[in-house]
Amino acid sequence: MAADVTDRTALQDAVADTLDRFGSLDVVFAHAAIGPDIPAAVAPVEPELFERIIEVNLQDVRRTP
Repeated sequence: MAADVTDRTALQDAVADTLDRFGSLDVVFAHAAIGPDIPAAVAPVEPELFERIIEVNLQDVRRTP
């Protein structure tokens, strides 16, 4: 089951689909990350992109409104 980790509804739908198909949810492998298109050190990355990378890669989606 795959879902966009920045889309709360997609995550809820993935859980619901899993429960419908298998009856329970025993393991979750959350593998999500983004980065700049061209690999770069942190310094040359625009602040807005850096904040988006941190938001997606490190923050708990449950805390996002």
